[in-house]
Amino acid sequence: MYGTSSYLRYKQKILKKFVFQIIQNKIAAQEHLKDFERKLIDSIGKPISSTGSLVIWEMGNQKLILEFPKNAHGYINMMIVE
Repeated sequence: MYGTSSYLRYKQKILKKFVFQIIQNKIAAQEHLKDFERKLIDSIGKPISSTGSLVIWEMGNQKLILEFPKNAHGYINMMIVE
């Protein structure tokens, strides 16, 4: 069993960051993020960085980060880079 949550971060009424979180289940978070990573590689190509628990793609001023769980949570971060 696990849950999910999401966060929307705005700056001056403009969405700058969206975070999706898989909570309370490290195994589920790892499996879902690994599956999502494979699908991203198939659709947008290889990441620019893959170190430790972070996998990062950058496209222009946009950044996508998969953060594999260190504890019971995993994250998908999508943001505008300023």
